[in-house]
Amino acid sequence: MPVLAYAYYIRHTLSSIKLIIKRKPQRDRPPQALKIEGVGVWSKCRPHTIEYFLYILSMPIDLKNLSIDELIQLYPDLIEELKRRDIIRTKNIVGELGEYYAVKIFNETANLPKLQLAPPSTAHVDAISVRGKRYAIKSTSGSGTGIFASINIDDTDSKFEFLLVLRWDSYRVKSLLQFTWNQFVEFRKIKNPEGKYNFPLNNSVVRNAKVIYEK
Repeated sequence: MPVLAYAYYIRHTLSSIKLIIKRKPQRDRPPQALKIEGVGVWSKCRPHTIEYFLYILSMPIDLKNLSIDELIQLYPDLIEELKRRDIIRTKNIVGELGEYYAVKIFNETANLPKLQLAPPSTAHVDAISVRGKRYAIKSTSGSGTGIFASINIDDTDSKFEFLLVLRWDSYRVKSLLQFTWNQFVEFRKIKNPEGKYNFPLNNSVVRNAKVIYEK
């Protein structure tokens, strides 16, 4: 199921249940079966029963069947649900999902230090290990990361021990790469017009990474 469908799932299901209760079967429909608006499938369960409602909950939602207004509403619904589950803390969905998955991979992989997310206002650092090591986390589906807005060009002090770069493939985790601060200094580039550093991910840079995870 596409990611955005999850945020809409419960609200749409409840609406479907209300429609089922109010609607009477029509002659051109199979006996004891009702079509659920926005889902486009037929239920073989008896209407108005627990089994029928469980059947609804088990079905995916086809985004092509949603109206434009319903499709647009998925975005704020998704943000609200991701915040409720403590997956994100701001409206920066892509960046925070990258942080979430990077920390999740570390915490679920043997022989890797356990990480916890730093408070959102923490400068330069997105996660801290139980050993006190600082991690910056970036995610991208392109040939480089976004800018490191809090690091000034003329600042030479170490801001973190490790840089984690999570790479997306159609917003599914493709790989998680780790670089040291010294590697960050070696490979970073100044991106204009922002006048801030970003981190390229060409083949020569990627070959120097420690691969934490690869699909």
